[in-house]
Amino acid sequence: MKKKILLSLLFLLFSSICTYSKTLITREYIPCEEISFIEINLNNEELIIQKYTGEDLLIEIYSNNSNIIPDFSVKNRIFNVSSKNLEFIDPIYCKVEVYVPVNFNPESIDIKNLYGISIISSIKAKDDFYFYTQTGSVSLNSITCSNFRCFSITSDINYENLNCDSFYLSTFSGNINLSLKNNTYILSSILSQTGNIKISYNEKATFQFLIYSENPLIRNKKSYNTKLNYNPEPENTNQTLNTILIDAKKGTIEINAD
Repeated sequence: MKKKILLSLLFLLFSSICTYSKTLITREYIPCEEISFIEINLNNEELIIQKYTGEDLLIEIYSNNSNIIPDFSVKNRIFNVSSKNLEFIDPIYCKVEVYVPVNFNPESIDIKNLYGISIISSIKAKDDFYFYTQTGSVSLNSITCSNFRCFSITSDINYENLNCDSFYLSTFSGNINLSLKNNTYILSSILSQTGNIKISYNEKATFQFLIYSENPLIRNKKSYNTKLNYNPEPENTNQTLNTILIDAKKGTIEINAD
């Protein structure tokens, strides 16, 4: 009897491992001269975007169910990836990997991944970079663009070496960990309801942080040339260069110079 139970448990374990195993379903190279814009709309897939040394854009999709994988196409110079998995259908697993050539920078990048993991690194857009998530885990490293916008609901988001002219970051209860690469930014904003905010920047930079908060708990370490202005009057917010507005209802705000 015990032997049968053990065999049954081993069978269930093996079935579970097989169910969640990932297999390369498709791999396709797309000439970059056909692409000006990148649009990705996913539900709960894992998404990885990174640079590589190839000449064409490469997409690879891994899944344990080949019937429910995202569609992708190029139309009107838009490279589009769209999810078919509109709901959580356990135990479906899918990972989308996009490799962008080092010398290719699209005009704009628009990404939505509602619940899945997103890891994006060393990607450049000539103009806008837009990212939206609800509860997915997100890591954005060395993003370069003109205007960067990111929205989340409960996701904790790490922004490492953000290189842009201006940025707008918004979350409800997720934590924001932001590392600024540039010494100069046009007026930028960070909005949070209950999440914690941590900002680090080059000690040689000069920033003005305009902080609006109902009950701020603020830690400020090695801020050198930085000005902190709490709940400023409207006439003090006219400066646009190197001014970062922080609107945080609750949560800790930490600002550090590296």
